[in-house]
Order: sequence, then C-alpha cells, then structure tokens
Amino acid sequence: YRSGLMKALRQQGYDVQSIGLFDGFKSTLLAFLKILFLWCPIISSNLRANVFFLLFFWRGGLVILNGIGRYRENKLARKVILVLLKLNRKKQVAVQNYADFRYFRSFGVRGLSWVPGSGGSIRLASDLQGVFVVSRPEKLKLQSVSIMSAMSALDVNNITVVGVSPNSGADYKSIGFDLVGYVEQSEIFHFGDVFIQPAGYGEGIPHTLVDAICSGLKVIIT
Repeated sequence: YRSGLMKALRQQGYDVQSIGLFDGFKSTLLAFLKILFLWCPIISSNLRANVFFLLFFWRGGLVILNGIGRYRENKLARKVILVLLKLNRKKQVAVQNYADFRYFRSFGVRGLSWVPGSGGSIRLASDLQGVFVVSRPEKLKLQSVSIMSAMSALDVNNITVVGVSPNSGADYKSIGFDLVGYVEQSEIFHFGDVFIQPAGYGEGIPHTLVDAICSGLKVIIT
C-alpha cells in the first residue's frame, strides 16, 4: 500500500522519493539531512521510521501509525510513543488500528485521524487444497500458539507458512509448519484454499486478511 500511495502522489504531480531509513548508514544520513534541511512534505510509515521522524518534533509531516498493537502490554513503549506524539503538534497522524486511535485520543494527542485499513487487492488463488498462513519471522514467533490451536481444531498435521524462510533458525518443522520462504505478493495465495489469520501479534486488521476476503478464499479467524 505504500507503493500505491507513492504512485497516487506521482499521478498528482509530486516528485516522490522513497528512502529506506535502515538500509544502511548512507540511507539513514540522507533521511536525517532531508528532514533537517529540505522543507518538503514528509510521510513516514513503519514503527521504527515513525519514531525516528517523531524525534524531529518541530517538523511537519504525516505519520502513518501502525504496529502498536504488539506493544499493548508494554507500558513503557506506549508511554514513549505517547510523549513523542504529544510533542509533535505540527504533524498529522493517520492511525490504522481503532484501539490505538482511541487510546491516543484519550490522552489529548492532536492531529489524529482514524484511517481503517488500506483497501484490498484481488489476487489469483491456487487450485490446491490446503491450509496456509502468511506471516513474517518476528510475527510467527507470537502467532505459533494460535496456529497450532487452529491446526488442532481443523484436525490437520501440517500447515504452509508463506513469508518465513526454512533457515529462520527456529525448529518449526517439528510442529508441522512447512516454511516456504518469501514469495512475490502476486503469489502469496498459491499454497492452498483455506487462509488462516492467527492471533497473537496485535496488528488489528492485517492487509493479507483483507486481500484473502477480496480474493474469495475460505478464511478462518479466531
């Protein structure tokens, strides 16, 4: 959806530059210099990039806030983000998760807008029968209990996990997780006809869940 936003801005005549903040020292330095000295609109998305941009509290811009749900039980992390948001009176903040929107609004954070989701895409599904999950290494650690619960409820011994490499380090094979690694976005639904959205990561409504609904897959959630 970030690429879609950049495309839309270019169609409106904007010259858009994308900087991967943590792609390396040069990339981080470039972002630092542009925020300090180039007075053009800046948009940040991704929690680490947001925290970095919020440190420049005198600078205007748009923060697309996501990824806070996993810190719901971490009071210190949420307090830090809250303080940063309250300091950034010149920024607009688009919050995707309604619980986060309500939480920060209750503390008087200004410039908040609730922008639910990012739309859905119809992706080609597979003729294969099977159960699969789309995840990432850091997400899978928190979702594994929920996935095993779903496997037990469905009475299946194996489940395909898209987006996590077999060399991720954890022994997922022993609990029936078939890791197929990273695939192109257009191919993430090529591994079965039943899409499971596990709990545990606290991310609100995941983009892949919306895409699965739009694509006509059988969807199982808690």
